[in-house]
Amino acid sequence: MKLGKFFIPSNEADARLEIVAAKPQHQGPNPTIIFNHGSTGRGHNRALYSRTVSPAVIADYFTERGWMALFPQRRGRGKSGGNYGEGLASDGSGYSCNVEIAIAGFERAVEDAVVSHLRERSDVDQDRLVIGGVSRGGILSIAYAGVRPNTFQPEPLRTRRTCRHSDALAARHP
Repeated sequence: MKLGKFFIPSNEADARLEIVAAKPQHQGPNPTIIFNHGSTGRGHNRALYSRTVSPAVIADYFTERGWMALFPQRRGRGKSGGNYGEGLASDGSGYSCNVEIAIAGFERAVEDAVVSHLRERSDVDQDRLVIGGVSRGGILSIAYAGVRPNTFQPEPLRTRRTCRHSDALAARHP
């Protein structure tokens, strides 16, 4: 497995998104999973915002099967630029239960930059592009597929071993 890191433009001006890529041994084009990280717990610990999340167990699982695994860091997370404003209460108390704040946070988290970038890559098998994640990243993946109905078609990943996280989802690009 080859592990690399690169940055792509975000929808937010002057912000770039950090992406960690785990590539299988062969050149491709490779089936590819966009795997979205979870939240920072309750959103209280700002030190967690700067931590890049790219679980080795997920990278290994997919690359051993010939897949490329991409771990995009949403705005304000990891080394990505911009503000991490995914539904956090303005008083710093963590994630808000206020519907307007939560919806604005969702809309901020879901952006087309990663999929747009992948459509231009020759090492991505465009017929085998899936999206998934864990915890908040799993929910955002489901939501992204739902609000972009012409981008993904649901198709659960079938594996021989059980995932540790029941909320992971994958959707196949048509």
